Amino acid sequence: MIETFRVQNFKALRDVTLNLTPIHLLIGPNDSGKTSLLQALATLARSAERPLDRLFRGAWEKSCPLYASRTSFPVEFNVRFIDVQKSLIQYDLRIRPSLDSRDARVASEEVQTSGGTCPLKNEPLQPKASQLQRFLHGGVNSDFDLLPDYAKSLAADSLQRLGQVLNGVQICQWNASNLAIPATASKDADPYLIDDDGFGLNRCLLDLLASSRDVFLAIEHDLCQLVPQVVGLDFRSTRAYEARDVDGGATRALIERSGKALRFKFRDPPLELDAAEVSAGLLLLLGFLTVVRLPTRPRLILVEEPENGIHPGRLSQIIDLFRAVQVRSPQTQIVITSHSPYIVSLFQPEEVTLCRKNAEGHVEVRRLSESKLVQQQSDIFSLGEIWPAEEEAIFAESSEQPTVTETQP
Repeated sequence: MIETFRVQNFKALRDVTLNLTPIHLLIGPNDSGKTSLLQALATLARSAERPLDRLFRGAWEKSCPLYASRTSFPVEFNVRFIDVQKSLIQYDLRIRPSLDSRDARVASEEVQTSGGTCPLKNEPLQPKASQLQRFLHGGVNSDFDLLPDYAKSLAADSLQRLGQVLNGVQICQWNASNLAIPATASKDADPYLIDDDGFGLNRCLLDLLASSRDVFLAIEHDLCQLVPQVVGLDFRSTRAYEARDVDGGATRALIERSGKALRFKFRDPPLELDAAEVSAGLLLLLGFLTVVRLPTRPRLILVEEPENGIHPGRLSQIIDLFRAVQVRSPQTQIVITSHSPYIVSLFQPEEVTLCRKNAEGHVEVRRLSESKLVQQQSDIFSLGEIWPAEEEAIFAESSEQPTVTETQP
């Protein structure tokens, strides 16, 4: 479970530290850094799964997501977490991307535990993937030969524990139109993960129907319980699409294939509709129900604005779903962004972080539990009422309080 996440030189995140709870909410105005924080968390998690040049979509030359394109500083990630053995571990990764290509290099990598600090040295010819990624996915680990003997066992044990926390992330920045596209199997796609933009929902459900039918039936049952007009899910043969990364991962192409389209069965009037014909809210709800039921549940679930397309009356059901999965799987952590006062009112002050940009254009964050205003008013008003009225005052408080330096493990 991630307790503290620090990121430097990523988009507008010049130097930001998040203190996270098992389920955590990021709020604030538009362009206040909420999405950038989700992307930074995803980037760190994916560095445990992918080579560095596959961490980001888009052409770096036109819209590089990193501060390092404009300064001499590398992008830096620092994460502190409690593992399943209740041990505190800290991991530091510094990445230096190229300005004129999708290339990226490991500048430095280090892991700290109660047993000591271990710099994870990388050979010059293998800097395009972190030591963590190569260790977890069976790559060459001759870099271990660069470590002193006492550090080798410490590094191997720590990297294994890091993988248990970081290896597996699901981003839900979904577009309902993409959720509705009939998707077919791809050699590059994890069948149990829906793409960041929503593509691949029916591919995931088809795979569950074939390999984990009980999970598929549980998802179908959950949907019918929440939306009584729906009585079941089905599929019909049609043309479908396979997604392939092109231009070195800068863009994605859809290749036409034969496949199946997801269909919804309705009670009154009795009819069946393709996913492309149902409401955005119904597709989003099915997507969330699918993610929280996956047999290989992601360690980190990152959700952007679940209120988009969802009726306010159903928002509490969505949050209840996320809380239930966190209880069933305590090592799964969920971070959500929102503009909805309804959602904010469903959280405790320590579970909510307020974001904004300062006069220099850098992101600042403040947890609501640290605010005296919130403490004073929470007995009378809900958080969803306090936040919009006191947003500026909450940050004004923070400038009056001394900075606390955190101790290292």
